[in-house]
Amino acid sequence: MGDAEFNMTDLEYENMIIDFLWPNKLELATVAVFAALFCIGLIGNSMVVFVVIRNQSMRTATNIFLVNLACADLLVLLICLPSTVYWEITKTWWFGTGLCKATMFFQNLSVTVSILTLMCISVERWYAICNPLKFRVTYQWTRNLLALVWISGVTLSLPEPITVSAQQFNWHRPNFTTPWGTQCKDNWGETTQQYYQLAQTVVLYVIPLMMISCVYGHIAYVLWVKSAVPSDTLRHRYSTCSSRDRDSASPSPSTHRHSHPNVSASAVVISAAQGHANSRRKAAKMLIAVVVIFAVCYLPVHMHNIAQAFGFSAFGATQDPYLIAMRKFIIRFLNYMNSCINPLIYNFMSEKFQREFRRACCLQDKTRNRFAHENATVLIRSNKAGRSPRIVAGPTNSLGVPNHTPNGTRRPLMAANEKYAYQTTFAAVDHPKDTP
Repeated sequence: MGDAEFNMTDLEYENMIIDFLWPNKLELATVAVFAALFCIGLIGNSMVVFVVIRNQSMRTATNIFLVNLACADLLVLLICLPSTVYWEITKTWWFGTGLCKATMFFQNLSVTVSILTLMCISVERWYAICNPLKFRVTYQWTRNLLALVWISGVTLSLPEPITVSAQQFNWHRPNFTTPWGTQCKDNWGETTQQYYQLAQTVVLYVIPLMMISCVYGHIAYVLWVKSAVPSDTLRHRYSTCSSRDRDSASPSPSTHRHSHPNVSASAVVISAAQGHANSRRKAAKMLIAVVVIFAVCYLPVHMHNIAQAFGFSAFGATQDPYLIAMRKFIIRFLNYMNSCINPLIYNFMSEKFQREFRRACCLQDKTRNRFAHENATVLIRSNKAGRSPRIVAGPTNSLGVPNHTPNGTRRPLMAANEKYAYQTTFAAVDHPKDTP
């Protein structure tokens, strides 16, 4: 814009502004990326809420917190993403002061609720894994904690939305107004903005991540170091206990002939213990991955907000529209990617969520129906041929060991001392359903 602008009519001047602010090719291309993020996040987070509500076995404390995380992400995707992306590519806020305040509020609320929820998950997992006998997570405790999370989130998210409003840009032309260039901006001073951004970064990013890192560090120590008992040690303890019980009794020849082998029982106990530990390790890995993704996605966001508050620029004093567009795209992309990536993490790292996602999409039911149809066909053909179908599986006992051997004879029941040893092995461990 130069001196010729004063010789233009208002319409010509506005057309010049539109040409100046019109999205470039890179900005238009980002619309497709954000549309994909919107669809992935909307479907994924909705499925997380659906499968946990639908399946009672999935309603553990950890999964309820993950549903809370999904609800916070849905708020961002539904309320903040469309208006913010349109604002970024046109460099103009078109939706008035009301939606300006609402967008800023829900954006801050989502970030606050997300980090507080991640803190709650880490504390719940720490109690369940490191101190299972000192504290029992109840439904009432979970509900009260979620209420505290949302109350704290609303309180911490209010200051900035109260001060923002839609402000028209001053184009320095007498008696000329246009909606182009309107911005959703705060009304407080520069110093206040600097202190606010610093406080927000420390309170909602640095301190929570330090606390979460310490908690998961202790959890990792308990799961991977402290509880890593070799299988030989477990087998020795079990065989010693069983030998003492066997020596104190005097079995008859018939009992000795049909007694269940001790090695098989000890193998079942060891396998169950290792399987339970592996399940907890997988759950811990998934939750740690969620925290790491959150930290990576929001680090550039907080750095950008602080730099903007203090007048710094990631690209210096450049006026290159493509560099400016790329900077904004990276910040927004990481912000909204965090709101849609968690369901993908659950699907790849949690067998339970993967199974329920498949069931929600009717994939697992179709597979079951296909196998049931094939088995029924085999039985019908066997009956027509005059052959009785061969029994390949039968009822199992409490440890999951089949009651019948492959040759059709009945397997003897497990000794009382062996069953007791299995139960006491996990007496100090919370139920496996506590893991996602």
